[in-house]
Amino acid sequence: MGKISNWSFGLWRHAWRAPVPRNALKVALVVGVILNLVNQGAAFSGNEPISWFHVLLNFLVPYCVASYSAARVRYAEECRIPADSFSTDNENTS
Repeated sequence: MGKISNWSFGLWRHAWRAPVPRNALKVALVVGVILNLVNQGAAFSGNEPISWFHVLLNFLVPYCVASYSAARVRYAEECRIPADSFSTDNENTS
């Protein structure tokens, strides 16, 4: 396996190990409720129809972000590399 596939496999493995899923679920519940109240307040008050797709996304996105963040930190600790060494396309590398 190449460097990228090892990295993605490591992240995937850590994303499903305790306590990552439980903690990500807690974050998703809190953030999801807040996002749904902000984004669909009128729908929940009965003035507009509820977009169930957006309700799902408002919980799913925070879950994915929290899982990825925790898995990335755990994988970096496992490999003994700094968590900030994972570069993104937006960073200036010069």
